[in-house]
Amino acid sequence: MTQTTSNPLFRISSIYLVALSLSIGWGIRGDFGHESGAWIPGALSAIAICLLSRREDWQRRVAYCALFGGLG
Repeated sequence: MTQTTSNPLFRISSIYLVALSLSIGWGIRGDFGHESGAWIPGALSAIAICLLSRREDWQRRVAYCALFGGLG
């Protein structure tokens, strides 16, 4: 019998926390405007995904994920 581990990012609480971080970032973006505020929602949601993933390799590279989430 094979053991399957569920992905912690597919839990409903993880989805809500990532959506909450994205919406908070979108609200902050409204205060700062176009290019200077556009990176905030992507960076916050990438940070939330890295921290909620329970993967040590992603958690060690959370700054890189935030950088590329903000750029993307």
